[in-house]
Amino acid sequence: MARLNLALIVRTAGTNGGTEKYTSDLASWLVERGHRVSLLCSEGVAPNGVGVIPVSPSVIGGLVGRAAFGRRVAAVDLSAFDAVESMGRWPVIGIHRAGGGSHRAWLTARGGRVRWRDRLELWMEQRAFSAAVRIVANSRMAAADIARDCPAFKRKILVIENGIQLERFVPDPVRRAEKRSSMQVSDKARVVAFLGHGFARKGLSTAVAAFQQMACSTDELWVIGNGERPAFATGPQIRWLGSVPHPEHWLPAVDATILPTLYDSAANTTLESMACGVPPVVSARDGNHDRVPDRRLVVQHPDDISGFATALDYALKNRDLRDQVRVAAEAWPVSRNGEAMEQLFEEVKNG
Repeated sequence: MARLNLALIVRTAGTNGGTEKYTSDLASWLVERGHRVSLLCSEGVAPNGVGVIPVSPSVIGGLVGRAAFGRRVAAVDLSAFDAVESMGRWPVIGIHRAGGGSHRAWLTARGGRVRWRDRLELWMEQRAFSAAVRIVANSRMAAADIARDCPAFKRKILVIENGIQLERFVPDPVRRAEKRSSMQVSDKARVVAFLGHGFARKGLSTAVAAFQQMACSTDELWVIGNGERPAFATGPQIRWLGSVPHPEHWLPAVDATILPTLYDSAANTTLESMACGVPPVVSARDGNHDRVPDRRLVVQHPDDISGFATALDYALKNRDLRDQVRVAAEAWPVSRNGEAMEQLFEEVKNG
């Protein structure tokens, strides 16, 4: 394939979030393939070999700041690039990666009133979908949600699932022993991990209740993520670890993960757990649920406490699942996603 000149648009360069990490992995892979890659971003550090086109940062943060970033991107001349991909809800003539799935689907899952912030998100989403040549969904669930909620753009949608760094996320007996020793946890104790920022959306309350329903006295639940500790997440068996920079250091030490998410277009932690040989117990509203090899690990309703308790008990009692989930993850290397995106970039270049 001929060398391509590509632009990826992401507000913050780096690896501190799902979108940022995906962009960094894709950019690095494309550079290794010999392509020229530039990031349009306001802050952060780009991977080695990746160029940066700085976009002046907004003095306003949050959602309004994201909208302002989109206006600044619109003022950049992108005509020299063979293809452009936007990683956020900004109107760009090129590829739009709908990493968050459908905002309307999230509103339906969340329930409650629609706030002004939601109206702005929906407006930004519609503009991004309208401007895009192709819309990339990172799961079949997300693609179905977008097609249902925005039927006018159905023909633009293409499913390209995320990959996983299989050399980074691996079963590691040495790291497992070291981490459990540092946490003063015996190798015989069963440890469940909840990983995710945004505890309400990710279903922490259901995770805690399900764990408490099935746990033995020696079991532990490790909560990893940003946010204040709610009152219900207390007790001697619950460890509050906060945000950790390297989840691959912690995952080999646990025996199962739990994610009763209300809505995730494709939760990174599901694949990361599988790659580490750790069976994930997830809700069917995680777009990655269809990559979990045993359906008994998937719970249909995010608030089904008994269902999650049963699935968690199954995950902890069946050690054969460790090999099964690792093998399933091995089908999704970063290169699989990269090759699909590379082909799409070539198609967009050729019109």
